[in-house]
Amino acid sequence: MPEAPVPLVPRVPRPLLVVAAVTVVATAGMAVVGAWQTGVSWDETYHVARMRNFLAHGWYLLDGDLLDGEPGPWEDQAYVYAPVTALLMHAAAVLAGVEGGGEVVAGGQAYAVRHLVIAVLGLVGTVAVAATARILLRSWSWGLVAAAVLGAVPMWTGHTMFNVKDVPVAVGCTLVTLGLVRLVTLGSEGAGARPGARAYGAALAVALVLVAGWVLALGTRPGIWPTLVASHVVALVLLAGRVRGEHPRAAGGRSVVLAVPVVAWLVLLAVYPAIFATPVTTLRESVLSSSRFDDRQGQWYYVPALLVGETPLLLLTLLLIGTVVALRWVAGAVRRAPGGPDLRRAAWLLVGVQAWTLPLLGMVRESNLYNGLRQLLFMVPATALLMTAGIVAVVGLARRRAEASDGPDGARSRVVPALLVALVALAVALPVLDQARLYPYNYAYATLPSYAVDEAADTDYWRTSVRELAPSIPADGWVTCSPSLDGDRQALRRSLEGDEDCAGDLIGPLSSYADERSGELGLGPTEFLGITAGPRPADANCVELARVTRPGPLLGLSGIPGLPERDVMSRLTRCQLVLPDYPAEGLTFGPDGNGGAFELGGWSAHMSEDGIGLAGGTAQVGVALPGADAAGDARLVLRLRDGDDVTATVNGVAVDLGAADTDGRRSADVPADALAAYGDDRVVVALTRAEPTSDGPEPRLLALDLEEDR
Repeated sequence: MPEAPVPLVPRVPRPLLVVAAVTVVATAGMAVVGAWQTGVSWDETYHVARMRNFLAHGWYLLDGDLLDGEPGPWEDQAYVYAPVTALLMHAAAVLAGVEGGGEVVAGGQAYAVRHLVIAVLGLVGTVAVAATARILLRSWSWGLVAAAVLGAVPMWTGHTMFNVKDVPVAVGCTLVTLGLVRLVTLGSEGAGARPGARAYGAALAVALVLVAGWVLALGTRPGIWPTLVASHVVALVLLAGRVRGEHPRAAGGRSVVLAVPVVAWLVLLAVYPAIFATPVTTLRESVLSSSRFDDRQGQWYYVPALLVGETPLLLLTLLLIGTVVALRWVAGAVRRAPGGPDLRRAAWLLVGVQAWTLPLLGMVRESNLYNGLRQLLFMVPATALLMTAGIVAVVGLARRRAEASDGPDGARSRVVPALLVALVALAVALPVLDQARLYPYNYAYATLPSYAVDEAADTDYWRTSVRELAPSIPADGWVTCSPSLDGDRQALRRSLEGDEDCAGDLIGPLSSYADERSGELGLGPTEFLGITAGPRPADANCVELARVTRPGPLLGLSGIPGLPERDVMSRLTRCQLVLPDYPAEGLTFGPDGNGGAFELGGWSAHMSEDGIGLAGGTAQVGVALPGADAAGDARLVLRLRDGDDVTATVNGVAVDLGAADTDGRRSADVPADALAAYGDDRVVVALTRAEPTSDGPEPRLLALDLEEDR
């Protein structure tokens, strides 16, 4: 391809500048206000549990990952997350008075404060994008456009309301890109740039930005280090291009590039010595742990398909244009300058590293990505800069067309340039209007082509809309969030995440807003409430009671048969209890047992202990027992440990367990009328502890045998 001259950066057209200013204000307002209004998401609840263990034991892990305060031998995710962002949120909660210094609260107000921390970090990322564009394009006006483009990406604005894992990593990477771009371009301003105290002050400021970026990104998700290292390697290569015309700042710049990772690691060592005290292990395991998650293979086309499904199509077109333009700028900058490369143009390579390195590697390795592109959220600020480069190219073309429009047809010729400017303005404005109709679930945005992408069909995977659903949820009855399904698409009273009532479970999205429930439905003993998020229809054994909706991309027409209901965020249903069949080999519980699918809540489990324990006052297991009818009695046989103060009911009827034998087994005759009480061969066994708050050993259910006795 013949080398094209790199044009001067055109001025931002006034209409585009106005659209950009309005967009920045609107999307920043959505992020901040939405952070306070939106509900709690999946990941936040887990990170509350992690933070509690970090304060108690020094390990940022879940309860089930620890054995006597240390990672258990089964644990392989110890290097996936680190507590820097959680510490920032905890500090904000303490300052706001919703938490104490040594406690981590799971209430709605505490989550709202944490959301605001994420929103502020998102604004820091937006400012970093604007500053990077200002350096690369020599104009704060273009910086404003870049900030607007970032806010116009629904995935970005939506996730900055709550995403405690991916937003901090994205902001950290963006700060590193900003710092390296500034470091590479220091001294390239021309003759007016003189070394001195101001120069060294600028280098120090850049170093602080770089350290902050490293600490935030690596201190939240250690496995992001390959992207950061790749950026530093590129910066060193670009700075090496000054050797022939060495600028006094170049040598200092190389020193900063090399020193920053070491300084950042020392900071992280002080914050989280549990993993950062072993650098080689942490670097290796953080990458391997993330890549082998769930041991499933992805598809190479996942990233491009989801880019089409989740990125506004006009912005996606600008991204493709901008990527090509940036590559040509970099190539031209490296080839052209006899005294070294034009580093301001070459620095676009740093933007490309952040945007495309790991996504391309993920495609090549077919990594297990899921739930959209949120795991690649760190690429979005960089892609916003590339979209801005695409806008620069379109505006430059429009300007050249306008300047060439002379003669009697000049007025007609100026129509095309005006349309080009209007088109890029619409590319920014239209996604903001889409976000307004989805607010505060901006992350649920989907393009029309996404209907052809199964992975993009979900709307509210994050379940934040459950807060809006809460006032419609009756105050009585068991609530299961995200019920599992059996082979007949019937909802089970068992969550995809756990077995507890969602209104009280730390992991559930309703527990923080349970006090907002109202009214009573009068549910029977074989009924429960189910909450499903996204377009999943009411299950076969359920009827819908309420829903939260937002207009989908088909503007209310998504109920067309065969299309997912993209307007449904979450749904409340009333369900009949369905139980799995009792296995012929009997039921055993614990890490090596087969009873997990039969637990109906109230249990605690741990990889290091046999059986399941009564976590509170009452716990239940349920089975479908074919043939259990009034023709005869059955015998209920339980194997318990430390169960002297435990009583039992079967289908609501009290039974006498008798005394435990030498093996800890306790048994009872179950009347036929008790077995038939719930119908459909359903048998629900409830165990109750007399003193659930006792300091004594926790009773544990090891096995359950139901033997017909005819």
